[in-house]
Amino acid sequence: LMTDRIDDPILWEMWHMLLNQGYRIGLCAFNDACFDRAGGKWSEPVAYRRTYVHIDGEPNWRNLVAAIRAGRTFGTTGPLLLFDIDGEFPGQIFPADGTERTVRIRAWGAPSYHDPTEFGSITRVAIIRNGEIWKECDFTDSPREIVELEFPVAEDATAWYVARVEGSVEKQLAVTSPIYFEGSDYRTPEPYPIRIRARISDAHTGAPLSGKMELIEFAKDRIDVVETREFHNGEFSGEIPGDLRLHAVVDGYESQTLSPILDCEPIYRDLLGGIQGPDLADPDYYARLRRALNDVELHFPLLPQKES
Repeated sequence: LMTDRIDDPILWEMWHMLLNQGYRIGLCAFNDACFDRAGGKWSEPVAYRRTYVHIDGEPNWRNLVAAIRAGRTFGTTGPLLLFDIDGEFPGQIFPADGTERTVRIRAWGAPSYHDPTEFGSITRVAIIRNGEIWKECDFTDSPREIVELEFPVAEDATAWYVARVEGSVEKQLAVTSPIYFEGSDYRTPEPYPIRIRARISDAHTGAPLSGKMELIEFAKDRIDVVETREFHNGEFSGEIPGDLRLHAVVDGYESQTLSPILDCEPIYRDLLGGIQGPDLADPDYYARLRRALNDVELHFPLLPQKES
């Protein structure tokens, strides 16, 4: 999330919107830095935006990946930020039972990345709840090198909390992943299904074909067949998870793989190809995408094997 556009409100609106829909998305920061030409025209400064990860157990790559997946992170361009509720860090899920708990923030200013002799202070602290400012402290008139704050909270509804700190140096910002409160109404969002109508035919004659359709998943170094369904008379229809692809197999013909998103021109060209920044935080855009996914048409023109 923390990229070269961290000052773009659309980025944060998109994240907040998805969190409010139940998607538990942690925060990471990155920069496009090239070590062999750091700071040049085609490279950002090395480690200007950084991700800090709270690891449980030994500091190995497995625990690192597990912690990132759990959202035990904060991203920063300078300030250090620790955010906890009752001693539990971002990624923690509490029951929304109204129990009184203690929210704690600790933040430290940092020097300027470009001029280490210019030391930064903390100028603003905010706690965001469900996309709205819940608590805010402004230290612009009296910046502090170190800030420690505590607030009581007694959450009785599904909610998420994020801490955000700004520094006195230009573009200094630190943001945590959320801490969650889960009520009885919370449901993990399901992958949106795609409704497919596909034609499978001879590439030359147009004759309908019968065979099997494999639903496949691309992993890092392999292709997994998740499910196999039969089709007859050149017609295949049904619902499939949006992250799978279709692999048409017919005896005597070369098989073919298509993506219901990348190979569906109205979706790939019009919706994805034409996406603009404001669309990312616009619920209407996602509604249009869902409508398009409800009626995906594909055509598999298969070539006889002797022509391969």
